[in-house]
Amino acid sequence: MEKIPKELSALDLYYLLKEFSILQNSKVENIYQKDNILILQLYIKGQGKRFLKISLPNFIYITSFKEEMPVKPQQFCTITRKYLRNAILQNIEQIGFERVLRIEFSKKDQSYFLICELFSNGNIILCNKDMKIIYPMTHQTWKDRIIKSGKDYIPPERKINIINDPNLSEELRKTMMDSIVTFLAKEVGFGGIYAEIICSEMGIPKESRPKEVDPYRLAKILKDLLDKDMKINSLLDKKLTERAILEEKEVKEKEHIENKSKTEKILEMQKATIEKQEQIIDECNKKGDLIYQNYNKVQTVIDAINKAKKEMTWTDIKKKLKDNNIIRSIDEKKGRLILKID
Repeated sequence: MEKIPKELSALDLYYLLKEFSILQNSKVENIYQKDNILILQLYIKGQGKRFLKISLPNFIYITSFKEEMPVKPQQFCTITRKYLRNAILQNIEQIGFERVLRIEFSKKDQSYFLICELFSNGNIILCNKDMKIIYPMTHQTWKDRIIKSGKDYIPPERKINIINDPNLSEELRKTMMDSIVTFLAKEVGFGGIYAEIICSEMGIPKESRPKEVDPYRLAKILKDLLDKDMKINSLLDKKLTERAILEEKEVKEKEHIENKSKTEKILEMQKATIEKQEQIIDECNKKGDLIYQNYNKVQTVIDAINKAKKEMTWTDIKKKLKDNNIIRSIDEKKGRLILKID
């Protein structure tokens, strides 16, 4: 496999299991979650810290790269931490020849299982020793099984398990698939890339009808493929880590732009507020200067009105001052006197 596929096939998981053997007896130091990504921080004796990254619905691999995770853990992360932190990873196995891995942990004489389903929308399911679901990352309802807290975990079943039954004669004859490449990719679980490789090895067109394919020759090629010692974790780690670093960079750049935009808007609002306050202050200063310059006129009018109040009604006062060029209006209720001053 020279480049990573869009998703891992059952055969990819079969190969990865051999590389995952280094995780046996490792200790779970912590668990992190970011949306559909779950990361187990493991300590391997003699090798140090490693991260088992499960990225739903497509990938699982070992990496030394620790990406940034949310400070506040999500609910599934909190629950898995409760049961699995400080536990010992005992074993990882593939269920049938499916895109499903079962990871066994032990903690204080208790056993727990973490089921990783890498098909459809994917799921990660925490189970107790009896395979009863403690909590799934996502509650799901299928035609033949329910993924929900308190339910027994029922794994998906593939009609063809190439590991237990390499004889494909009957399956090739009964399949509803119209081409050998589709049969190998979907019903056997080899995925598109390996299915095309198998067709090439057999020297047959990938569009060949399954029932026309020699089952014994096909079984031999499949066995040879299963016996290969493929190392794919390093490729997954390199390519997917590069992708994760790029995504983190893009997120930071986006946050920087958004924060910069927010800061600029705040500064603009502050600038507008300051300008408005300066305008108000300027107007108040002008009014103050004008009143100071005409203090004697203003005081004379006020004194005259105060004196008139003792002897006259407001109606009479207003009539008397009607033709006064300085007085614009009098509001006795609010105690307001408006004067015209040049």
